[in-house]
Amino acid sequence: SSSNKNPIQRKPEHFKLPPPQDDETTTTELLTTRDIYNAIKSVVTSSFGLWGDATINRLLQVRLYDNPSKLIMIRANRSIAPHIQSAVTLLTTIESKAVILTTVSLNGSPRTAKLAALRYMKQSFSSSCHDDSNKNMTKHERHLYERELRRLKERLEQVRTVDG
Repeated sequence: SSSNKNPIQRKPEHFKLPPPQDDETTTTELLTTRDIYNAIKSVVTSSFGLWGDATINRLLQVRLYDNPSKLIMIRANRSIAPHIQSAVTLLTTIESKAVILTTVSLNGSPRTAKLAALRYMKQSFSSSCHDDSNKNMTKHERHLYERELRRLKERLEQVRTVDG
């Protein structure tokens, strides 16, 4: 039965925060995985009552939040995955910051979850840097681009090292 599966085989879920729409939402204050967990927990508790409150404490983990790509990696037991996905859809603020969350990928193992997160982060980086214009970069622009590539490499390594 699915309740006897070890935690590695449980279903992680991935959600993305879109980039800020205006200057009002850009802030130096970064969200933390704890902030995101508490916001999801609050919505689950208000939507599903005591059952939601008791269940979420055992079966939900916010594994990673990557601020530049606005990617959140959430791990949830298969039995509560639909409830978490509903709660995330209903979530409108985290730490008084307006958010709109959408599902990027649902995966059944940490390995496939990491691959999906890595793929998303690379696509996000490529679209933000307009890779097709790299040929005409100035020396300064090339330096900035290479610095951002190094930062992306560090962030990708964080995703690779997230444990299941």
